[in-house]
Amino acid sequence: MLERKSMVEQIELPSSGGVQVKIALMIVEGDKVLSSSWHRTLVTHGGNAVTQMSYVQAHLSEMGEALLSQEDVARVVAAHAFAVQNPSPHGVIAEEVPTLPSAGPLQPKQ
Repeated sequence: MLERKSMVEQIELPSSGGVQVKIALMIVEGDKVLSSSWHRTLVTHGGNAVTQMSYVQAHLSEMGEALLSQEDVARVVAAHAFAVQNPSPHGVIAEEVPTLPSAGPLQPKQ
């Protein structure tokens, strides 16, 4: 059976202090990805991550895509809070942010 899935693929914390989010939009059959594309969003340093992610969820719904899980939305909100409190002059790629239970270290931007 074909199913649509959406998930946060990458969270980047640029030197500007906000977060850039790369979202995978997939069509899957079982555990096989048949098609994928990307959707991106940005939450600026002074922006509201909760509001921005509600806009993203509404846009995904309008496009007929699956909504992000609450866990993915929480990761973005936590990453934004971390970025605002811990600005980096070089930017980082945040696979996980230290404020989350399964967090690992932040990785330098390549």
